[in-house]
Amino acid sequence: MDLSNSNVSENVIIDLSNSNVSENVIIDLSNSNVSENVIIDLSANEIRKQKYIEQKEQYINRIKIESVNMICRQTDYTEEEAREKLEKNNYNYKIVLNEYFGIKESHVIEKTTNQQIYGEIRNLMDDGARKFRKEKEQAEAYEKYMEKAKFNENVK
Repeated sequence: MDLSNSNVSENVIIDLSNSNVSENVIIDLSNSNVSENVIIDLSANEIRKQKYIEQKEQYINRIKIESVNMICRQTDYTEEEAREKLEKNNYNYKIVLNEYFGIKESHVIEKTTNQQIYGEIRNLMDDGARKFRKEKEQAEAYEKYMEKAKFNENVK
């Protein structure tokens, strides 16, 4: 639709909501003498998109308000302090609560399967060496005890 050479001095309303237009519609009004409001209704999809965006924004705002309220209930922060802490942590309430209660995250380093296998083998080897050493020490202590016992029998 080209209105470039028209002399329009009243409201222009173009309603394409019931049409089978699936691509973008470009209307060139650059050379026209349009002196009043121009209203272009492209489709009902645009209205749905706007409503969806508004609902999404309302949902996000509700979540933010509830997060602030939850932080205020569980801590002694004021609403302003809670909002500041949440904004600082991108509204992650777990980080704010952990910070308040002094809980630090522990970072567990994941081991590969190969590291786990060799770790278990090493533990078994260490346990075996430890048991062998204890048994050897016990055997030596028993032999010393027996020698003392024989020596004491011979002395009597």
